[in-house]
Amino acid sequence: MRSFSIKYLAPVLLLILAGSRMVSVADFAHSMAYIGRVNREAFKGEKPEEIARYLAHYNGSVVGGAVGALVAGGKENLPLVMKLMKDTNPWIRAGAVQVYTGLHTPPKLPGKKRSIPEMTPELQQAMDFMEAVRSDPHPEVQRAVGQFFTGLGIENDLVKEILIAQASSPDPKVRGETSEAIRHWIKDPRTRMQVGMEVLKRPEDVSPHAIALAAIYLLEQKDIARPAIPTVVRYINEKAHTIRGFFTNAPYQKGLKLIDYHYDAELEKSHGVVLAVCRSLVRIPYSTYGGWMDARRTAVQILEKMSPAAALLVHGAAVEEQQWLDASTDDEINAVTPCEISDGGRTPRESAAARVKYLHEMGEWLEAGKPAASKPEFIHPAAKKKAAKKKR
Repeated sequence: MRSFSIKYLAPVLLLILAGSRMVSVADFAHSMAYIGRVNREAFKGEKPEEIARYLAHYNGSVVGGAVGALVAGGKENLPLVMKLMKDTNPWIRAGAVQVYTGLHTPPKLPGKKRSIPEMTPELQQAMDFMEAVRSDPHPEVQRAVGQFFTGLGIENDLVKEILIAQASSPDPKVRGETSEAIRHWIKDPRTRMQVGMEVLKRPEDVSPHAIALAAIYLLEQKDIARPAIPTVVRYINEKAHTIRGFFTNAPYQKGLKLIDYHYDAELEKSHGVVLAVCRSLVRIPYSTYGGWMDARRTAVQILEKMSPAAALLVHGAAVEEQQWLDASTDDEINAVTPCEISDGGRTPRESAAARVKYLHEMGEWLEAGKPAASKPEFIHPAAKKKAAKKKR
C-alpha cells in the first residue's frame, strides 16, 4: 500500500487554521474566495496532477484552493484540464470546468467593475466548447458551466439561452445563483423576465433573496410580463406564506403590483387570481414594515377594482381562508401572519379572522354593485408615533 505523505494534510491543516482564525476575529467568517486563496498556498511546489486530486474534496474551500493553484499555473495546465473533464468522478469534472473558467475569464478585482473580455477566436472556441459540456448530466457540472458563462460578463444570444436554461435547472443552487447573477449584468428585458419566471416556477430550496430578485425582474418588465402572472399567482397561493423573513415580502409586493397593472375582466376570471389577492390580504404579517404595508395596500386596491362578477370568488376565498384558520394551531397562524404591531389587543388568529370578515364585506359590496357610500374600509396597522425630542 502506498504510504500516506504529510504533504496531503497541508490543505486540511490550512482549513483548520483558517477556521481558528475565523473564531479569533469575533464571530465573522472570511469569504470562500479568501479561504480558497489561503489554501492555494498549500499547493506550492505540487505537480498539477497531484493538485487535481483535490478537485473532488468534500470541502469547497479546499476545492477553491486547488482550482486557484491550477489556474495560477496558466494554460500549460489546459491539456490536463481537458483530460479531467472526461473523468468518471463528477466533482473532478466540475472542478475542471472551474479551472477552465479561471483560465478564460478575467479576474474580478475587489472594488472594480468586472471587465468584459474581448471576443477573440480563442474565447469563441472556449464558449462553443462549454456549450457542449452543458450536456453533462451531473448538476455540479452544470452549475460550473453556468459559472463559466456568468464569469464572462458577456451578453449574447448563447449566454441568454444558457441563463434561462440554468434558471429552470433541477438544482436549486443553480437556479438561485442564476437569479442573483443577472442582477447588474443582463440588460435584455425578455431574458430578465424569463429568468424571473423560471425561478418562481421552482422556488423550492432557493434563497429568499434570489426569489425576491426573480419577482423584481417580472415587475421591471411589467409591459411584457402579463404571461408571467399565472406563475406569480401560483407562487402566492401555494408557496409565499410558507417562508417569512428578510426579502419574503417582495413576491407579494411585486407580484400584486404586476396583477394590479394588468387587471381587467379577462384577468379577473383567470384561475387563482382573485384567491391570490384575498389570500395575500389575510396571510401577510400585520406589520408596519414598508414592504408588507405596500403589498397590503395593493391587495386592497385590486379588491376595489374588482367587478360585481367577482363577488362569488371573493366569498369563496374568504371561506377557504377561514377553513385554514380553523385547521391551524395558534403557533402555525403566528408563524404565517404574526401581529408585529398591536391590532387592538387581538391575537394573530383574531386579527386574521377580522381580515376574513372584511373579505366577506367586500363580496357583499361587489354584489350590491359597488355603492360608493358603503364601501368597506380596511384598517391598516398604525405605527406608534415617536415621542417628540425635547428641545435643549
